[in-house]
Amino acid sequence: MAEAILTVTFGDEVSEVVLDPRGMIIGRNGNCDIVLDHEKVSRQHARIFCDPFDRWLVQDLDSRNGIKINGERVKVHAVLPGEDVTIGPFSLGIARGLVDEVGSDIHSATSSATITEDDLQTEVLYADESRDARMSRGRLKSLGVIGQQLASLTDVSMLYPELCYAIARIPGSAAIVLRLSDCEELPQILASHVGGTPKYASNNSAAVPLSRRVVRSLASKRRPVMATNTAGVDGAMLLTITDMARPRSVYCCPLCDSGTVMDALYVDLPSEFAMSDDFDFLQAVARQVSMAKNVLMLAEARSRQELIERQLDMACQIQAKLLPGNLDHITVVDIAARCEPAMWVGGDCCDVWELPDGRLAFALGDVCGKGLPAAMLMSNLQAALRATASFCDDLGQLVQQVAVQISRNMPDGMYITLFVGFLDTDTRELQYLNAGHLQPLVLSGEGEVRSLGEPSNLPIGPISVDGPDFKASRETLAPGISLVVVSDGITESVSEKSGLFGAHRLEECLKTCGSLSAAETVGRIIQDAADFRGSAPQNDDVTVLCLVTAAGARTEAD
Repeated sequence: MAEAILTVTFGDEVSEVVLDPRGMIIGRNGNCDIVLDHEKVSRQHARIFCDPFDRWLVQDLDSRNGIKINGERVKVHAVLPGEDVTIGPFSLGIARGLVDEVGSDIHSATSSATITEDDLQTEVLYADESRDARMSRGRLKSLGVIGQQLASLTDVSMLYPELCYAIARIPGSAAIVLRLSDCEELPQILASHVGGTPKYASNNSAAVPLSRRVVRSLASKRRPVMATNTAGVDGAMLLTITDMARPRSVYCCPLCDSGTVMDALYVDLPSEFAMSDDFDFLQAVARQVSMAKNVLMLAEARSRQELIERQLDMACQIQAKLLPGNLDHITVVDIAARCEPAMWVGGDCCDVWELPDGRLAFALGDVCGKGLPAAMLMSNLQAALRATASFCDDLGQLVQQVAVQISRNMPDGMYITLFVGFLDTDTRELQYLNAGHLQPLVLSGEGEVRSLGEPSNLPIGPISVDGPDFKASRETLAPGISLVVVSDGITESVSEKSGLFGAHRLEECLKTCGSLSAAETVGRIIQDAADFRGSAPQNDDVTVLCLVTAAGARTEAD
Protein backbone atom coordinates (compact mmCIF):
# COMPACT_ATOMS: atom_id res chain seq x y z
CA MET A 1 0.00 0.00 0.00
CA ALA A 2 1.40 3.38 -1.03
CA GLU A 3 1.87 5.93 1.72
CA ALA A 4 -0.95 8.45 1.95
CA ILE A 5 -0.50 12.08 2.97
CA LEU A 6 -3.32 14.23 4.35
CA THR A 7 -2.92 17.88 3.34
CA VAL A 8 -4.71 20.36 5.63
CA THR A 9 -5.25 23.88 4.28
CA PHE A 10 -6.41 26.74 6.51
CA GLY A 11 -6.17 30.10 4.79
CA ASP A 12 -2.56 30.46 3.67
CA GLU A 13 -1.35 27.77 6.07
CA VAL A 14 -0.72 24.27 4.70
CA SER A 15 0.34 21.28 6.78
CA GLU A 16 0.81 17.59 6.00
CA VAL A 17 0.14 14.44 8.03
CA VAL A 18 1.11 10.86 7.17
CA LEU A 19 -2.09 8.84 7.50
CA ASP A 20 -2.36 5.64 9.52
CA PRO A 21 -4.49 3.12 7.56
CA ARG A 22 -5.93 1.79 10.83
CA GLY A 23 -7.67 5.12 11.37
CA MET A 24 -7.10 8.55 12.89
CA ILE A 25 -9.45 10.87 14.77
CA ILE A 26 -9.80 14.48 13.63
CA GLY A 27 -11.08 17.10 16.04
CA ARG A 28 -10.51 20.15 18.23
CA ASN A 29 -9.53 18.12 21.29
CA GLY A 30 -5.78 18.09 21.89
CA ASN A 31 -5.90 14.29 22.29
CA CYS A 32 -7.04 13.77 18.70
CA ASP A 33 -4.60 12.36 16.15
CA ILE A 34 -5.15 15.36 13.89
CA VAL A 35 -5.97 18.56 15.78
CA LEU A 36 -7.96 21.29 14.01
CA ASP A 37 -8.22 24.06 16.57
CA HIS A 38 -11.30 26.06 15.58
CA GLU A 39 -14.71 26.72 17.12
CA LYS A 40 -16.49 25.19 14.09
CA VAL A 41 -14.72 21.87 14.63
CA SER A 42 -16.18 19.48 17.23
CA ARG A 43 -14.01 18.00 19.94
CA GLN A 44 -14.08 14.68 18.09
CA HIS A 45 -15.29 15.60 14.65
CA ALA A 46 -14.38 12.84 12.19
CA ARG A 47 -12.49 9.62 11.65
CA ILE A 48 -10.36 8.92 8.58
CA PHE A 49 -9.30 5.36 7.76
CA CYS A 50 -8.42 2.97 4.92
CA ASP A 51 -10.80 0.13 4.07
CA PRO A 52 -9.85 -3.31 2.64
CA PHE A 53 -10.36 -1.95 -0.88
CA ASP A 54 -7.51 0.53 -0.36
CA ARG A 55 -9.93 3.47 -0.25
CA TRP A 56 -9.62 6.30 2.24
CA LEU A 57 -12.89 7.05 4.01
CA VAL A 58 -13.98 9.95 6.20
CA GLN A 59 -16.68 9.29 8.80
CA ASP A 60 -18.62 11.99 10.64
CA LEU A 61 -18.64 11.36 14.40
CA ASP A 62 -21.98 13.12 14.94
CA SER A 63 -20.25 16.49 14.78
CA ARG A 64 -22.15 19.76 15.04
CA ASN A 65 -21.16 21.19 11.63
CA GLY A 66 -20.52 17.93 9.80
CA ILE A 67 -18.28 17.00 6.87
CA LYS A 68 -18.85 18.32 3.36
CA ILE A 69 -17.76 16.88 0.01
CA ASN A 70 -18.41 19.14 -2.96
CA GLY A 71 -20.66 21.25 -0.73
CA GLU A 72 -22.85 18.35 0.41
CA ARG A 73 -22.86 17.00 3.94
CA VAL A 74 -21.94 13.32 4.21
CA LYS A 75 -21.94 10.72 6.96
CA VAL A 76 -19.38 8.30 5.52
CA HIS A 77 -17.62 8.93 2.22
CA ALA A 78 -14.84 7.29 0.23
CA VAL A 79 -12.62 10.17 -0.86
CA LEU A 80 -11.94 9.99 -4.59
CA PRO A 81 -8.64 11.26 -6.01
CA GLY A 82 -8.79 15.02 -6.39
CA GLU A 83 -11.74 15.50 -4.02
CA ASP A 84 -11.49 17.96 -1.13
CA VAL A 85 -12.99 17.30 2.28
CA THR A 86 -14.28 20.36 4.15
CA ILE A 87 -14.41 20.44 7.94
CA GLY A 88 -15.33 23.90 9.18
CA PRO A 89 -12.85 26.35 7.59
CA PHE A 90 -10.33 23.58 6.86
CA SER A 91 -9.86 21.93 3.47
CA LEU A 92 -8.43 18.41 3.50
CA GLY A 93 -7.02 16.45 0.58
CA ILE A 94 -5.46 13.00 0.33
CA ALA A 95 -2.41 12.38 -1.86
CA ARG A 96 -1.04 8.93 -2.60
CA GLY A 97 2.54 7.88 -3.32
CA LEU A 98 1.83 7.04 -6.95
CA VAL A 99 5.43 6.29 -7.94
CA ASP A 100 5.36 3.03 -6.00
CA GLU A 101 2.50 1.81 -8.19
CA VAL A 102 3.97 2.65 -11.58
CA GLY A 103 5.64 -0.73 -12.06
CA SER A 104 2.31 -2.52 -12.22
CA ASP A 105 0.80 0.19 -14.40
CA ILE A 106 3.47 0.30 -17.11
CA HIS A 107 2.54 -2.46 -19.52
CA SER A 108 5.89 -3.60 -20.88
CA ALA A 109 8.14 -6.53 -20.11
CA THR A 110 10.80 -5.32 -17.72
CA SER A 111 14.33 -6.54 -18.29
CA SER A 112 17.70 -5.90 -16.73
CA ALA A 113 19.81 -3.25 -18.42
CA THR A 114 23.29 -3.85 -19.84
CA ILE A 115 25.88 -1.70 -18.08
CA THR A 116 29.28 -0.85 -19.58
CA GLU A 117 32.35 0.36 -17.72
CA ASP A 118 33.33 3.94 -18.52
CA ASP A 119 36.78 5.43 -18.94
CA LEU A 120 38.02 6.04 -15.40
CA GLN A 121 38.74 9.65 -16.39
CA THR A 122 35.13 10.22 -17.39
CA GLU A 123 33.25 12.84 -15.40
CA VAL A 124 29.62 13.82 -15.50
CA LEU A 125 27.91 17.18 -15.60
CA TYR A 126 24.87 17.90 -13.43
CA ALA A 127 22.14 20.34 -14.33
CA ASP A 128 22.73 23.89 -13.15
CA GLU A 129 19.43 24.50 -11.34
CA SER A 130 20.25 28.17 -10.71
CA ARG A 131 20.14 29.22 -14.38
CA ASP A 132 17.13 29.62 -16.64
CA ALA A 133 16.50 27.00 -19.28
CA ARG A 134 17.31 28.22 -22.78
CA MET A 135 15.72 26.51 -25.76
CA SER A 136 15.36 27.48 -29.38
CA ARG A 137 12.00 28.25 -30.92
CA GLY A 138 12.06 24.90 -32.70
CA ARG A 139 12.71 23.09 -29.44
CA LEU A 140 9.81 24.88 -27.76
CA LYS A 141 7.56 23.82 -30.63
CA SER A 142 8.76 20.20 -30.29
CA LEU A 143 8.12 20.37 -26.54
CA GLY A 144 4.55 21.50 -27.21
CA VAL A 145 3.97 18.64 -29.68
CA ILE A 146 5.25 16.05 -27.20
CA GLY A 147 3.11 17.60 -24.46
CA GLN A 148 0.01 17.25 -26.66
CA GLN A 149 0.87 13.63 -27.47
CA LEU A 150 1.22 12.77 -23.78
CA ALA A 151 -1.92 14.69 -22.83
CA SER A 152 -3.95 12.72 -25.40
CA LEU A 153 -3.15 9.40 -23.71
CA THR A 154 -5.88 7.69 -21.72
CA ASP A 155 -3.87 4.68 -20.53
CA VAL A 156 -0.92 5.16 -18.19
CA SER A 157 0.64 1.94 -19.48
CA MET A 158 1.36 3.69 -22.79
CA LEU A 159 3.06 6.73 -21.25
CA TYR A 160 6.65 5.47 -21.17
CA PRO A 161 6.56 3.70 -24.57
CA GLU A 162 5.07 6.84 -26.17
CA LEU A 163 7.74 8.97 -24.53
CA CYS A 164 10.60 6.81 -25.84
CA TYR A 165 9.17 6.83 -29.36
CA ALA A 166 8.74 10.62 -29.31
CA ILE A 167 12.35 11.22 -28.18
CA ALA A 168 14.31 8.65 -30.24
CA ARG A 169 13.31 9.50 -33.83
CA ILE A 170 16.84 9.99 -35.22
CA PRO A 171 18.49 6.80 -36.59
CA GLY A 172 21.08 5.56 -34.13
CA SER A 173 19.51 7.36 -31.17
CA ALA A 174 17.95 5.56 -28.22
CA ALA A 175 15.53 6.51 -25.44
CA ILE A 176 15.09 4.19 -22.47
CA VAL A 177 13.04 4.48 -19.29
CA LEU A 178 14.94 2.91 -16.41
CA ARG A 179 13.82 1.96 -12.93
CA LEU A 180 16.52 2.32 -10.28
CA SER A 181 15.84 0.65 -6.96
CA ASP A 182 17.81 0.70 -3.73
CA CYS A 183 17.37 -3.06 -3.40
CA GLU A 184 18.58 -3.94 -6.93
CA GLU A 185 22.06 -3.39 -8.30
CA LEU A 186 21.09 -3.27 -11.98
CA PRO A 187 18.36 -0.93 -13.25
CA GLN A 188 15.31 -2.38 -14.98
CA ILE A 189 14.16 -1.30 -18.44
CA LEU A 190 10.47 -0.33 -18.39
CA ALA A 191 10.24 0.96 -21.97
CA SER A 192 12.61 1.76 -24.84
CA HIS A 193 12.89 2.77 -28.48
CA VAL A 194 15.82 2.86 -30.91
CA GLY A 195 15.60 5.35 -33.76
CA GLY A 196 14.97 3.74 -37.13
CA THR A 197 13.12 0.68 -35.72
CA PRO A 198 9.35 0.03 -35.74
CA LYS A 199 7.26 1.73 -33.08
CA TYR A 200 7.07 -0.22 -29.81
CA ALA A 201 9.42 -2.92 -31.15
CA SER A 202 10.28 -5.32 -28.32
CA ASN A 203 13.81 -5.73 -26.98
CA ASN A 204 15.14 -2.97 -29.24
CA SER A 205 17.27 -1.57 -26.40
CA ALA A 206 19.44 -4.67 -26.06
CA ALA A 207 22.16 -3.18 -28.29
CA VAL A 208 22.35 0.06 -26.31
CA PRO A 209 24.97 -0.11 -23.53
CA LEU A 210 24.31 2.13 -20.55
CA SER A 211 27.01 4.21 -18.95
CA ARG A 212 27.64 2.88 -15.47
CA ARG A 213 29.03 6.23 -14.38
CA VAL A 214 25.99 8.15 -15.59
CA VAL A 215 23.51 5.75 -13.98
CA ARG A 216 25.42 5.70 -10.69
CA SER A 217 25.72 9.47 -10.66
CA LEU A 218 21.98 9.86 -11.17
CA ALA A 219 21.22 7.33 -8.44
CA SER A 220 23.51 9.03 -5.92
CA LYS A 221 22.74 12.70 -6.65
CA ARG A 222 19.07 12.30 -7.76
CA ARG A 223 19.67 15.12 -10.29
CA PRO A 224 19.70 15.29 -14.12
CA VAL A 225 23.11 14.32 -15.48
CA MET A 226 24.91 14.56 -18.85
CA ALA A 227 28.01 13.07 -20.40
CA THR A 228 29.19 14.22 -23.81
CA ASN A 229 32.27 14.86 -25.92
CA THR A 230 30.44 17.37 -28.08
CA ALA A 231 31.80 20.88 -28.15
CA GLY A 232 29.51 23.86 -27.92
CA VAL A 233 27.26 22.68 -25.09
CA ASP A 234 26.74 25.88 -23.15
CA GLY A 235 28.46 25.75 -19.77
CA ALA A 236 29.39 22.07 -20.08
CA MET A 237 32.78 20.54 -19.55
CA LEU A 238 34.00 18.26 -22.31
CA LEU A 239 33.60 14.69 -21.16
CA THR A 240 34.84 11.40 -22.55
CA ILE A 241 32.82 8.31 -23.36
CA THR A 242 34.87 5.10 -23.54
CA ASP A 243 34.25 4.23 -27.19
CA MET A 244 35.76 7.11 -29.15
CA ALA A 245 34.87 5.37 -32.40
CA ARG A 246 31.26 5.90 -31.45
CA PRO A 247 31.01 9.50 -30.18
CA ARG A 248 27.86 9.91 -28.15
CA SER A 249 26.00 12.37 -25.97
CA VAL A 250 24.22 10.79 -23.00
CA TYR A 251 21.52 12.43 -20.87
CA CYS A 252 19.66 11.01 -17.87
CA CYS A 253 16.77 12.81 -16.12
CA PRO A 254 14.56 11.66 -13.22
CA LEU A 255 10.89 11.16 -14.09
CA CYS A 256 9.56 10.29 -10.63
CA ASP A 257 11.29 9.55 -7.37
CA SER A 258 9.82 7.93 -4.23
CA GLY A 259 13.12 7.89 -2.36
CA THR A 260 13.69 4.15 -2.73
CA VAL A 261 12.56 3.76 -6.35
CA MET A 262 13.25 6.19 -9.17
CA ASP A 263 12.19 6.11 -12.81
CA ALA A 264 14.51 7.94 -15.19
CA LEU A 265 14.72 8.82 -18.88
CA TYR A 266 18.06 7.77 -20.41
CA VAL A 267 18.78 9.23 -23.85
CA ASP A 268 21.74 8.24 -26.05
CA LEU A 269 22.37 10.43 -29.13
CA PRO A 270 25.02 10.28 -31.87
CA SER A 271 27.22 13.31 -31.22
CA GLU A 272 26.74 14.72 -34.71
CA PHE A 273 23.04 15.24 -33.91
CA ALA A 274 23.56 16.71 -30.44
CA MET A 275 22.47 20.31 -29.93
CA SER A 276 23.36 22.86 -27.30
CA ASP A 277 19.88 22.88 -25.75
CA ASP A 278 19.43 19.09 -25.56
CA PHE A 279 19.91 19.02 -21.81
CA ASP A 280 17.34 21.75 -21.10
CA PHE A 281 14.91 20.23 -23.58
CA LEU A 282 15.03 16.74 -22.07
CA GLN A 283 14.64 18.10 -18.53
CA ALA A 284 11.51 19.96 -19.68
CA VAL A 285 10.19 16.77 -21.30
CA ALA A 286 10.84 14.85 -18.05
CA ARG A 287 8.78 17.40 -16.12
CA GLN A 288 5.92 17.03 -18.62
CA VAL A 289 6.04 13.26 -18.27
CA SER A 290 5.92 13.49 -14.49
CA MET A 291 2.83 15.71 -14.62
CA ALA A 292 1.15 13.56 -17.29
CA LYS A 293 1.80 10.41 -15.26
CA ASN A 294 0.25 11.89 -12.14
CA VAL A 295 -2.82 13.04 -14.09
CA LEU A 296 -3.26 9.64 -15.74
CA MET A 297 -2.76 7.68 -12.53
CA LEU A 298 -5.16 9.92 -10.63
CA ALA A 299 -7.73 9.43 -13.39
CA GLU A 300 -7.26 5.65 -13.32
CA ALA A 301 -7.36 5.57 -9.52
CA ARG A 302 -10.57 7.57 -9.57
CA SER A 303 -12.05 5.27 -12.21
CA ARG A 304 -11.12 2.18 -10.15
CA GLN A 305 -12.63 3.67 -7.02
CA GLU A 306 -15.82 4.66 -8.81
CA LEU A 307 -16.12 1.11 -10.14
CA ILE A 308 -15.63 -0.29 -6.63
CA GLU A 309 -18.20 2.20 -5.33
CA ARG A 310 -20.78 1.04 -7.88
CA GLN A 311 -20.11 -2.64 -7.18
CA LEU A 312 -20.24 -2.18 -3.41
CA ASP A 313 -23.40 -0.12 -3.66
CA MET A 314 -25.01 -2.86 -5.74
CA ALA A 315 -23.83 -5.53 -3.27
CA CYS A 316 -25.22 -3.44 -0.42
CA GLN A 317 -28.60 -3.17 -2.15
CA ILE A 318 -28.70 -6.91 -2.81
CA GLN A 319 -27.86 -7.76 0.79
CA ALA A 320 -30.37 -5.23 2.12
CA LYS A 321 -33.09 -7.10 0.22
CA LEU A 322 -31.96 -10.38 1.79
CA LEU A 323 -32.29 -8.97 5.31
CA PRO A 324 -35.68 -8.59 7.01
CA GLY A 325 -37.22 -5.25 6.11
CA ASN A 326 -40.60 -4.08 7.31
CA LEU A 327 -42.15 -6.97 9.22
CA ASP A 328 -45.54 -5.30 9.80
CA HIS A 329 -47.17 -7.92 7.60
CA ILE A 330 -46.50 -10.47 10.35
CA THR A 331 -49.48 -9.76 12.61
CA VAL A 332 -49.44 -12.90 14.72
CA VAL A 333 -46.52 -11.63 16.80
CA ASP A 334 -44.59 -8.37 17.28
CA ILE A 335 -41.18 -8.96 15.72
CA ALA A 336 -38.45 -6.64 14.46
CA ALA A 337 -34.87 -6.97 13.24
CA ARG A 338 -32.09 -4.63 12.20
CA CYS A 339 -28.60 -5.15 10.82
CA GLU A 340 -25.81 -2.58 10.47
CA PRO A 341 -22.75 -4.01 8.70
CA ALA A 342 -19.31 -2.82 9.78
CA MET A 343 -18.53 -2.44 6.06
CA TRP A 344 -20.75 -2.01 3.03
CA VAL A 345 -21.77 -5.64 3.28
CA GLY A 346 -21.57 -7.89 6.30
CA GLY A 347 -21.54 -11.45 7.53
CA ASP A 348 -24.54 -11.40 9.87
CA CYS A 349 -27.43 -13.51 8.60
CA CYS A 350 -30.83 -12.44 9.89
CA ASP A 351 -34.09 -13.74 8.50
CA VAL A 352 -37.78 -14.09 9.41
CA TRP A 353 -40.22 -16.18 7.38
CA GLU A 354 -43.31 -18.35 7.68
CA LEU A 355 -43.16 -22.12 7.41
CA PRO A 356 -45.59 -24.18 5.32
CA ASP A 357 -47.37 -25.36 8.52
CA GLY A 358 -47.97 -21.77 9.68
CA ARG A 359 -45.23 -21.54 12.30
CA LEU A 360 -42.97 -18.50 12.34
CA ALA A 361 -39.30 -19.15 11.63
CA PHE A 362 -36.51 -16.76 12.57
CA ALA A 363 -32.74 -17.06 12.50
CA LEU A 364 -29.67 -15.01 13.34
CA GLY A 365 -26.25 -16.25 12.24
CA ASP A 366 -22.83 -14.68 12.56
CA VAL A 367 -20.17 -15.59 10.02
CA CYS A 368 -16.65 -15.42 11.42
CA GLY A 369 -15.12 -12.31 9.85
CA LYS A 370 -16.70 -9.46 7.91
CA GLY A 371 -16.74 -7.93 4.46
CA LEU A 372 -17.28 -9.68 1.12
CA PRO A 373 -16.18 -13.24 2.08
CA ALA A 374 -18.49 -13.22 5.09
CA ALA A 375 -21.32 -11.71 3.03
CA MET A 376 -21.08 -14.52 0.46
CA LEU A 377 -21.35 -17.15 3.19
CA MET A 378 -24.19 -15.22 4.78
CA SER A 379 -26.28 -15.34 1.58
CA ASN A 380 -25.45 -19.04 1.17
CA LEU A 381 -26.59 -19.75 4.73
CA GLN A 382 -29.85 -17.88 4.32
CA ALA A 383 -30.73 -19.68 1.10
CA ALA A 384 -29.86 -23.07 2.62
CA LEU A 385 -32.00 -22.41 5.73
CA ARG A 386 -35.07 -21.43 3.76
CA ALA A 387 -34.76 -24.22 1.22
CA THR A 388 -34.22 -26.93 3.82
CA ALA A 389 -36.97 -25.64 6.14
CA SER A 390 -39.50 -26.01 3.32
CA PHE A 391 -39.35 -29.82 3.61
CA CYS A 392 -37.71 -30.57 6.98
CA ASP A 393 -39.64 -29.70 10.15
CA ASP A 394 -37.15 -31.21 12.61
CA LEU A 395 -34.81 -28.40 13.62
CA GLY A 396 -31.87 -30.67 14.48
CA GLN A 397 -31.98 -32.44 11.13
CA LEU A 398 -32.47 -29.13 9.35
CA VAL A 399 -29.31 -27.55 10.79
CA GLN A 400 -27.39 -30.80 10.22
CA GLN A 401 -28.22 -30.73 6.52
CA VAL A 402 -27.46 -27.01 6.28
CA ALA A 403 -24.10 -27.55 7.99
CA VAL A 404 -23.15 -30.22 5.44
CA GLN A 405 -24.06 -27.92 2.53
CA ILE A 406 -22.34 -24.84 3.93
CA SER A 407 -19.13 -26.56 5.05
CA ARG A 408 -18.40 -27.62 1.46
CA ASN A 409 -18.03 -23.95 0.48
CA MET A 410 -16.36 -22.71 3.65
CA PRO A 411 -12.64 -21.83 3.67
CA ASP A 412 -10.45 -23.28 6.40
CA GLY A 413 -10.60 -21.34 9.62
CA MET A 414 -14.08 -19.90 9.06
CA TYR A 415 -17.20 -20.90 10.95
CA ILE A 416 -20.74 -19.70 11.59
CA THR A 417 -22.58 -19.36 14.89
CA LEU A 418 -26.34 -19.69 14.50
CA PHE A 419 -29.54 -19.37 16.50
CA VAL A 420 -32.70 -20.53 14.75
CA GLY A 421 -36.20 -20.86 16.16
CA PHE A 422 -39.63 -22.13 15.09
CA LEU A 423 -42.51 -20.49 17.00
CA ASP A 424 -46.07 -21.81 17.10
CA THR A 425 -47.90 -18.51 17.50
CA ASP A 426 -51.07 -20.20 18.84
CA THR A 427 -49.44 -22.13 21.69
CA ARG A 428 -46.30 -19.97 21.95
CA GLU A 429 -44.23 -23.17 21.86
CA LEU A 430 -40.71 -22.37 20.68
CA GLN A 431 -38.48 -25.01 19.15
CA TYR A 432 -34.95 -23.59 18.96
CA LEU A 433 -31.36 -24.59 18.27
CA ASN A 434 -28.25 -22.72 19.33
CA ALA A 435 -25.08 -23.62 17.40
CA GLY A 436 -22.36 -21.79 19.31
CA HIS A 437 -24.19 -18.46 19.23
CA LEU A 438 -24.58 -15.93 22.04
CA GLN A 439 -27.37 -16.97 24.37
CA PRO A 440 -30.60 -15.08 23.61
CA LEU A 441 -32.09 -13.08 26.46
CA VAL A 442 -35.67 -13.26 27.71
CA LEU A 443 -37.28 -10.24 29.40
CA SER A 444 -40.31 -11.13 31.49
CA GLY A 445 -43.28 -8.87 32.09
CA GLU A 446 -41.93 -8.27 35.60
CA GLY A 447 -38.68 -6.84 34.21
CA GLU A 448 -36.50 -9.88 34.95
CA VAL A 449 -33.85 -10.89 32.40
CA ARG A 450 -32.62 -14.46 31.93
CA SER A 451 -30.78 -16.45 29.30
CA LEU A 452 -32.58 -18.84 27.00
CA GLY A 453 -30.97 -22.27 27.18
CA GLU A 454 -27.31 -22.99 26.46
CA PRO A 455 -25.30 -23.02 23.21
CA SER A 456 -25.04 -26.81 23.42
CA ASN A 457 -24.10 -27.36 19.75
CA LEU A 458 -20.86 -26.63 17.92
CA PRO A 459 -20.76 -23.73 15.43
CA ILE A 460 -21.35 -24.64 11.80
CA GLY A 461 -18.12 -25.55 10.09
CA PRO A 462 -15.95 -28.46 8.98
CA ILE A 463 -15.52 -29.63 12.60
CA SER A 464 -19.24 -29.72 13.39
CA VAL A 465 -20.06 -31.85 10.33
CA ASP A 466 -17.99 -34.72 11.69
CA GLY A 467 -19.05 -34.03 15.30
CA PRO A 468 -22.20 -34.99 17.21
CA ASP A 469 -25.63 -34.37 15.67
CA PHE A 470 -27.26 -31.02 16.23
CA LYS A 471 -29.94 -31.12 18.93
CA ALA A 472 -32.86 -28.73 19.34
CA SER A 473 -34.60 -27.61 22.56
CA ARG A 474 -38.16 -26.59 23.35
CA GLU A 475 -39.77 -24.02 25.60
CA THR A 476 -43.21 -22.49 25.88
CA LEU A 477 -42.94 -18.73 26.12
CA ALA A 478 -45.07 -16.82 28.57
CA PRO A 479 -47.38 -14.03 27.39
CA GLY A 480 -45.88 -10.54 27.16
CA ILE A 481 -42.22 -11.53 27.16
CA SER A 482 -39.48 -10.19 24.91
CA LEU A 483 -37.00 -12.57 23.30
CA VAL A 484 -33.82 -10.82 22.09
CA VAL A 485 -31.10 -12.35 19.89
CA VAL A 486 -27.99 -10.32 19.06
CA SER A 487 -24.72 -10.81 17.20
CA ASP A 488 -21.44 -10.31 19.04
CA GLY A 489 -21.07 -6.96 17.31
CA ILE A 490 -23.23 -5.68 20.19
CA THR A 491 -21.48 -7.30 23.15
CA GLU A 492 -18.03 -6.75 21.66
CA SER A 493 -18.56 -3.05 20.91
CA VAL A 494 -15.43 -1.33 22.15
CA SER A 495 -15.12 1.97 23.98
CA GLU A 496 -11.72 3.64 24.23
CA LYS A 497 -12.38 4.32 27.89
CA SER A 498 -14.53 1.42 29.14
CA GLY A 499 -13.47 -1.65 27.16
CA LEU A 500 -16.19 -4.04 25.96
CA PHE A 501 -19.93 -3.38 26.07
CA GLY A 502 -20.37 -6.93 27.33
CA ALA A 503 -23.37 -9.08 28.21
CA HIS A 504 -24.01 -7.27 31.50
CA ARG A 505 -24.60 -3.92 29.76
CA LEU A 506 -26.89 -5.65 27.28
CA GLU A 507 -28.94 -7.05 30.18
CA GLU A 508 -29.12 -3.64 31.87
CA CYS A 509 -30.28 -2.09 28.62
CA LEU A 510 -32.94 -4.76 28.13
CA LYS A 511 -34.35 -4.12 31.61
CA THR A 512 -35.34 -0.64 30.43
CA CYS A 513 -37.33 -2.04 27.49
CA GLY A 514 -40.20 -3.73 29.33
CA SER A 515 -42.96 -1.56 27.86
CA LEU A 516 -41.39 -1.07 24.43
CA SER A 517 -42.39 -2.65 21.13
CA ALA A 518 -40.04 -5.01 19.31
CA ALA A 519 -38.85 -2.26 16.96
CA GLU A 520 -38.28 0.17 19.84
CA THR A 521 -36.32 -2.45 21.76
CA VAL A 522 -34.11 -3.17 18.76
CA GLY A 523 -33.47 0.54 18.27
CA ARG A 524 -32.58 1.14 21.92
CA ILE A 525 -30.08 -1.73 22.06
CA ILE A 526 -28.29 -0.58 18.89
CA GLN A 527 -28.26 3.04 20.07
CA ASP A 528 -26.88 2.10 23.52
CA ALA A 529 -24.03 0.16 21.89
CA ALA A 530 -23.30 3.09 19.53
CA ASP A 531 -23.33 5.58 22.43
CA PHE A 532 -20.96 3.29 24.34
CA ARG A 533 -18.50 3.18 21.40
CA GLY A 534 -18.51 6.95 21.04
CA SER A 535 -15.86 7.92 18.50
CA ALA A 536 -14.41 4.40 18.36
CA PRO A 537 -15.12 2.59 15.06
CA GLN A 538 -17.70 -0.15 14.64
CA ASN A 539 -15.36 -3.10 14.24
CA ASP A 540 -17.97 -5.80 13.63
CA ASP A 541 -21.41 -6.25 12.12
CA VAL A 542 -24.23 -5.36 14.52
CA THR A 543 -27.54 -7.26 14.36
CA VAL A 544 -30.47 -7.39 16.79
CA LEU A 545 -33.68 -9.42 16.50
CA CYS A 546 -36.52 -9.01 19.00
CA LEU A 547 -39.77 -10.93 19.35
CA VAL A 548 -42.52 -9.86 21.79
CA THR A 549 -45.32 -12.31 22.54
CA ALA A 550 -48.84 -11.02 22.96
CA ALA A 551 -49.90 -10.30 26.53
CA GLY A 552 -52.91 -12.21 27.87
CA ALA A 553 -54.20 -14.61 30.46
CA ARG A 554 -52.08 -17.65 31.16
CA THR A 555 -53.26 -20.90 29.60
CA GLU A 556 -52.91 -24.48 30.82
CA ALA A 557 -49.74 -24.69 28.71
CA ASP A 558 -48.28 -21.89 30.82
